[in-house]
Amino acid sequence: MNRLKGLLVLSISGGLLVTAACRQKEQAPAPVAPSAAGMVAVLSELRLDVRHRKSNELIWSSASDGLGLVNYDSIKTGEKASGKIKFNNQSVLELNEKTIVIVMDREVRNDVDRSVLALPAGRVESKIDPAGDKAVEVLVKTRRGWLKASNRAADGSRVEAKFNIAVSETGAMKVQTQTKGITLVVSGVEKPIEANQEISIPEEKGAKPVDVEKISAAAFLETAYKEPPRVDIKRDVEIKRAPVPVPGAPPAAAKKPAAGNAVRITSPTDKLVTTEASVKVSGMISGKMKVFLNDTEFKAGPDGAFSAMHPLTPGVNILTFQIIGPTDDKVDYVVREVMRK
Repeated sequence: MNRLKGLLVLSISGGLLVTAACRQKEQAPAPVAPSAAGMVAVLSELRLDVRHRKSNELIWSSASDGLGLVNYDSIKTGEKASGKIKFNNQSVLELNEKTIVIVMDREVRNDVDRSVLALPAGRVESKIDPAGDKAVEVLVKTRRGWLKASNRAADGSRVEAKFNIAVSETGAMKVQTQTKGITLVVSGVEKPIEANQEISIPEEKGAKPVDVEKISAAAFLETAYKEPPRVDIKRDVEIKRAPVPVPGAPPAAAKKPAAGNAVRITSPTDKLVTTEASVKVSGMISGKMKVFLNDTEFKAGPDGAFSAMHPLTPGVNILTFQIIGPTDDKVDYVVREVMRK
């Protein structure tokens, strides 16, 4: 498994998207390993401060686009940071800022592809593609409830399951569903949720903020995420109709600017082959656009030109230039592949 370094990515929305798999479960045959190396997902389109921690380790390191993930790896996004986790089944989880996610499991069975994630804090958005021969489900585990989404409805029809889920540092949970195919799991009960609903579950009394630096996957498996949390559905779970946009009304979010010709990368050229330990990175910026490579923003001169040297590692280096709009919207990205011999 190669880890591609020196990446910088842009994603067009600030949210995130999951497509994963899950089927109901006990007494099922043993799962098939997704790959010989154990890799179940890959990081992509990383913006700003995104960090990775291997299972059961305490040290966080800077993540790079193309980094392979195995079960129980953790991902953490900083302020204004975002990224995507792309699973081997082509499902995608989009991460918002100040979010921590643990890849807990992925199982491939005869008729289902299942992904299980823990969300200690932060916000993710999910969309499950209805296409494909296998049923695809995702199970997001939080301290106050589990949320299961499937691209197969109860009647067997295909659905494009969409939802977003936010968890506070003390565990309070809020979910908004956009389609059917969503199920809330608490206290051993599975409650189907209709489309366009809001679910709110308050934090547990006396709950303490999650300590991101001390989280370990083993502790999660042995405690809060091993069984569905005990929640009084009648007392603690509020389900109500979510606001539905009025036809013809202006969108809530301003339209993101188009990059157009506002940013031009002149060096390096794509598929460049070199024996040097670094490569010149240069280009032109116009207007109020910004360009990042990893966590570094390029500062343009009066004429809009920028130039810097970027280190290379032996082998293939993927450089993803992230283009940010004047209101900090992610607008576009440009990828250059450089081979260092």
